[in-house]
Amino acid sequence: MKYSLLVFLFVLSINNSRAQTAPKVDTLQFLRYGAYINGGMDIHHANFARFNDVAFCCPDNFSDVSLQSGIGLGIGGLLEFPLSADNKWIMDLRLGVQYHTATLSQQQSTIFNDNLNGNIAINGSFDYTISSKTANASLLVMPGYRITNRMSFMVGLKTDYLFLKSFSQAETVTSPSNAFFYNTSDASYSKERNTISGDIPSVNELQLSGIAGLSYEIAANLNGSTLISPEVFYSFGITSLSSALRNEGSWRMSGLYAGVALRYSITPTVFAENNCPQCYIPVLEGNDCIPVLTCKDDQQLKLNAVTNKCECISTVTLAEIDSVIGTFTNGTSAKFPALEVTVQQFRRTVLKPLLPYLFYFASASEISDSYSFIDPALRDMYKIDKTIAKVKSKPLALYNDILNIVGKRMSNTPDAILTITGYHDGVEANGKEIANDRALIVKKYFQDTWKLSDERLVVVAGDLPTKPTTINGSTTDEKARQENRRVELSSNNQSLFDPISMVELEREVEPDRLTYYSTVKSPFALTGGYFELKQSAEGQNSQLFIKKENFAELVPHKFEFSWKTITNLPTSQGDLYYDFVVSNAKGVIPRTATTLNLKVKQVSPEEKERLKIADKFVDIFEVILFDINSTDLSAANKQTLESVTQKITPKSIIRVIGYTDNTGTDEYNKSLSIKRAESIAALLPKDKIVEVRGDGVSNAYKNELPEGRNYNRTVRIIIETDNRK
Repeated sequence: MKYSLLVFLFVLSINNSRAQTAPKVDTLQFLRYGAYINGGMDIHHANFARFNDVAFCCPDNFSDVSLQSGIGLGIGGLLEFPLSADNKWIMDLRLGVQYHTATLSQQQSTIFNDNLNGNIAINGSFDYTISSKTANASLLVMPGYRITNRMSFMVGLKTDYLFLKSFSQAETVTSPSNAFFYNTSDASYSKERNTISGDIPSVNELQLSGIAGLSYEIAANLNGSTLISPEVFYSFGITSLSSALRNEGSWRMSGLYAGVALRYSITPTVFAENNCPQCYIPVLEGNDCIPVLTCKDDQQLKLNAVTNKCECISTVTLAEIDSVIGTFTNGTSAKFPALEVTVQQFRRTVLKPLLPYLFYFASASEISDSYSFIDPALRDMYKIDKTIAKVKSKPLALYNDILNIVGKRMSNTPDAILTITGYHDGVEANGKEIANDRALIVKKYFQDTWKLSDERLVVVAGDLPTKPTTINGSTTDEKARQENRRVELSSNNQSLFDPISMVELEREVEPDRLTYYSTVKSPFALTGGYFELKQSAEGQNSQLFIKKENFAELVPHKFEFSWKTITNLPTSQGDLYYDFVVSNAKGVIPRTATTLNLKVKQVSPEEKERLKIADKFVDIFEVILFDINSTDLSAANKQTLESVTQKITPKSIIRVIGYTDNTGTDEYNKSLSIKRAESIAALLPKDKIVEVRGDGVSNAYKNELPEGRNYNRTVRIIIETDNRK
């Protein structure tokens, strides 16, 4: 506590020493908000013997104890506003939480019998201790008076609600050292008795205290809008912590605290005794005001309300956006201000395959750290949803969790038998032994973590896989060897490897295209600039970046944006706005005022369901995986296609897109991807297919990894069912 007070006094002395050279800054703002943190010493006024109905020895335990100390910590937010026109009288409101610890202790001399030596009387002493831990939500209402422009005195009331109110008590024999309590119930001896813990009996959860203190303000920036305030407060407890104290005793908690508050003024200004305007400060002598920045002849010094910084703003309009037109997918258009952007949200179901292979480094039998492992103790809490949530940032998250996905499914499918087959790449020394070790280690993980019985796990050791990967006709190519060093999982129950369904949100924006038209008004040659489209966070200027277009010299007549080519679509109902910045030979001109803000409306699937509006659904199937260089469908893939066709309705359209890994030439991969797409399309209703194409190499997964290449050998089937038509 003494160190906190020293810091408070030290900051005051430092700031006073600087006051002779720093410009005078207005800190008397109309409204402030901020946060505070403090700590210090709790002071407990204890005058009670014990709690009612709680066993404790002697009746005068704390009857003559006036002060006991503890530790108190607090943190919270504050709001401050003036009560008088001159800002001398203020109101400080605070809402926060506090944590307190205390130990009440009293030692008492006594005489007791020595049962082991003929019941003789001996002198002794006891310690009576009550410890408490409390936490509370606090509301502070403190009117205040500014003693100076920087120093305020505040006094008021503090109301606390206790949500943590625990205590413990004990009686301890302290002397003589060989004295013990005798427990008649079990004939045992102990240094302590009446040890009890729990909530404070009959606790008064609402506590009322008086509070008074000093706060000193130090400007943290030029215009005084941000303030750092060292503070010191004393609170005096009025309400007793408990109403169950023997003989109507009391237990009140006071405290002396030091801390710091950070305040921010909503309407910052800079002035001196001669009322200098914003962005001007007084000279040290006299009544003149000087600017904080020197601007050019065609610029004006102003405070930017967004950045809260002084800037040189051009008094000449070089260029401006004078209109914006939106073009809809049906060919119609609308012009601001009769233009609103609507974002339709659709549910999109994506079905991801589960590759039943584990790959290994050369000559290694241990499972790679790239796979996910869980603590056996957390087995019952495992949920695949947590893994699904990672897929967007880590595309291979589901594959890396294959051991736990299969383990969980095995636990839920008691009749399933899992075959674990280990292979080597044909070059590794002691290949068969390594293959067997790989399979055994996988089996051990299922046994130790998922508690699967031995008879349900079959281990097989092989050489090269049944369908080995070959590149350029060889299994010794490095990428081929990577893929052949593996463990394959198979089962009598194929549901263990069923694809995993993920539900995502897809957005469509109307109008599909926005066109902003500009007009150049500068009499000078322009040297460049940019147009940046953003979305505010529900009307505020914290933004989502959408698109930026830079230009040099000539300002484009229009800036056109199509949502189909933009990654960052609007995510909230905040306005669409823009920064339009140009510059000339005289320097950069800050962004023009945003006057053509577009309203954004988000239409969620839940809202459409509530209003019974027909909706669009998208199903994406990425479940078809091919062997390298192959277009053949396995039996499992054909079975998967049957579930795909069940999603097709009279209002559905289908797109089929083929992909490959990067092991072949661009020409070969393009051809192979088309053939894969065509092999799938041949098994789907032809009248529903609107597109069949091959995109060649896929980079959805890392082609440097064997698992990435396996996942990239796929066909994506997209079924769009638009019930709005």
